[in-house]
Amino acid sequence: MTLRSCILIFIVVLSGCSGTLTSEEEPLREYWLFPDATLFTTDPRLEGVGVSVAIDAPRGMDRIELLHLEPTGQLREYAGARWTDKASVIVANYLGLALERATGLAIAGATSPVDARLQLDLRELYTRRGAIGDEALLFFALTITCGAQATASAGTLTSPVRSERLAAVIAAHRENLDALSRSAKDQLVATCADGS
Repeated sequence: MTLRSCILIFIVVLSGCSGTLTSEEEPLREYWLFPDATLFTTDPRLEGVGVSVAIDAPRGMDRIELLHLEPTGQLREYAGARWTDKASVIVANYLGLALERATGLAIAGATSPVDARLQLDLRELYTRRGAIGDEALLFFALTITCGAQATASAGTLTSPVRSERLAAVIAAHRENLDALSRSAKDQLVATCADGS
């Protein structure tokens, strides 16, 4: 091989790599939410209760993309960012882990006994422009059944997005899920421990 051939091959390889290194697209970032165990206090009244967690979400909301609701009503995806799974799976995992860490509950698997059933309807999960800036929104309906007892609640949780960075968007969603987890735990106590 001649020196000229080596230089030509080097230039071709270098130009091929340079397109990859100077790409205009943002790198894809995936986000998984998990609860901070220190935010929750344990409740001995729930120790050993087996709970099954089921979540439903409308097709338009149950997506892998992080969403922002425009003032026009159009849902827009955050560029280069997504959840590690569909929104319903992210919320189910978060809620399950939070309840396990907060109460010592055994989240029921295929072979575990089920004492309580938690059904969450995830109706909205996105950010939007609020009165004083962007905010994360979580709209839900929650039903807990424990034996013959059942309780239901619904609500809208909002948390401010404190900067324009994606980390602030994720932090606001986490605040809402922490509030949902505390509410689910309190409702579980009222249904299973106080109602028995």
